[in-house]
Amino acid sequence: MKTPRFTAISLCLLILSSQAPAQTQQSRPATTKKPARPASATSGAEARQVAISLLISLADEARSYQDMRLRSRVLGRSADSLWVVDQDRSRVMFRRAWDAADTADRDAQRRLEEEMNSQQRRTGGFAVRNPPNLRGEILRLAAKRDRALAEEFINKMTSDAAANTSAESTSTPANNETGQANQQQPTPDPNSPPAAVAQRLRLARQLLEEGNVDLAIQFADEALGEVTVRGVTFLSALRQKNPAAADQRFMSLLAHAANDLRSDATTVSVLSSYVFTPFLVIMVTADGRNQSMQESEQITPPANFPPQVRGAFMRTAAQILLRPIQPTEQDHTLAGRSGLYFTISRLMPLFEQYAPNYSPELRAQMAALAPD
Repeated sequence: MKTPRFTAISLCLLILSSQAPAQTQQSRPATTKKPARPASATSGAEARQVAISLLISLADEARSYQDMRLRSRVLGRSADSLWVVDQDRSRVMFRRAWDAADTADRDAQRRLEEEMNSQQRRTGGFAVRNPPNLRGEILRLAAKRDRALAEEFINKMTSDAAANTSAESTSTPANNETGQANQQQPTPDPNSPPAAVAQRLRLARQLLEEGNVDLAIQFADEALGEVTVRGVTFLSALRQKNPAAADQRFMSLLAHAANDLRSDATTVSVLSSYVFTPFLVIMVTADGRNQSMQESEQITPPANFPPQVRGAFMRTAAQILLRPIQPTEQDHTLAGRSGLYFTISRLMPLFEQYAPNYSPELRAQMAALAPD
């Protein structure tokens, strides 16, 4: 089988690379005579060359695999193993692995949608398992080797997403109405960010969990311009390793949310997670749906949370929650009136504890919503 063969070669490369430092650390003999070259060094070098040749041969062979999932994984792991000896060749392999992964992911998504539609027609519902994210696997391997190459892959995802959005917009009648442009734009769903943003944050979280904190921050920064569940959850995880970096980026998110007319009660709910319930987000939307996203069973407020950061959140939350209530037909927020009422009610005890000066206005806002 091809996979065991590849695994054996990878292990051989790892063993040989780990032996190299050990050989250099050995003490030199006291004699002044030039020592003979150990036979083990010669055999080790030869074995290394054999392993490299086999690895390159396997990668070339993988290009003919009809199974795109297998092709992408073999090429990706071959590129990762070969990086220490031939970076240029590895980059070529990584790009081929990405192309195979892209094809495999698209085919898997198409089959998934077909299965969902089929089950929906037969039973009125569906239960499916998401396919593996092959582009994510290749992206993670490439990111730890070459950030520029990883950014290239993320940009490809962004371009594909933009092309799909453009195609959809051409089939949708344009809204030529003028005035109140910002109010006409619906609130972005913080739980469904663009694919490239989700992929970037997923990668950043993986790197963070592997201990690559600085690299994780670098990849996450470009995805932290909008309030998303993934983004705030990443900041909660980052805060466990680098509180100052996490708080700085959270403050930037607060400033963005305060100035964005699309921000609504769901935005506040997501932001509140960072301050009071790390890894737990609860939202209610206009149609009455209650969404709860929880990553950990132990949800406790961050210890020694900076009062200035908490105060900034309370001010931003109040500013958004106290915006004028729009007539139902003009309310394009994701939360709607039901989500707004729920969020104020849920956060009211926290306002009374940390920012009581906002409590009277918030209670008046709830009273205005109560008839609905």
